[in-house]
Amino acid sequence: MGLKFKLDPQRRACFLKAFIDLEEETVLAEARAFLSGGYPATDLLKLCLEGLLGIGRLYETQGYFVAGLIIADDMMRGILDMVSTRPEFKPSDEGSGLVLVGTVEGDIHDLGKNVASMFLRVHGYKVVDLGVDVAPAVFLGKTLELQPDLVGLSMLISACFGALKRTVHLLKNEIPPEYHHPVVAVGGGLVDEHVLRNIKADALTGDFENTLVLAAQVCARRPAGRS
Repeated sequence: MGLKFKLDPQRRACFLKAFIDLEEETVLAEARAFLSGGYPATDLLKLCLEGLLGIGRLYETQGYFVAGLIIADDMMRGILDMVSTRPEFKPSDEGSGLVLVGTVEGDIHDLGKNVASMFLRVHGYKVVDLGVDVAPAVFLGKTLELQPDLVGLSMLISACFGALKRTVHLLKNEIPPEYHHPVVAVGGGLVDEHVLRNIKADALTGDFENTLVLAAQVCARRPAGRS
């Protein structure tokens, strides 16, 4: 009673293989078994994110096409439905602040972004999701309109690096002084410290816990009078 479910390496590897192979029925059945056995929902989501990155790499090398991404999306949404009712994902008032998120122009991956958004929402943050394939000018326009505390940019395809860089440039250079200037964070399987330095963003969201820590730090510095 109260013991954490331990996932042995072989079963973990089989789950990841089934996930990357888009074996939806197997993945959902195993996910239910993991959760009913006491496997933490946060660990399951991290495992799924690892699988999503594998699918993203295959998409980038044309191992998968859009149909594969649609199957992956359905599979992941099934898992999100499972974990969204778990006690650790009940909405709370621990945090506060506004986060604007989206996947950059040319990239249609949204699952990692969706999971991160769920983590933020259940910790009390308001999240505005612009979706996928979002042009730099749209990010800028919505940032000016909403004046969020944090803007999160997602990218999983290396061909979209230019769009990521252009978006960061606009957000760092085209917001007038009288507007609130948000922290600009970037994330995705191909985004690392080298990319962060190159595009001159403020922060890197390496995983969901880091995203929550960053949001808390950013919103704690919110100027007085901002709702």
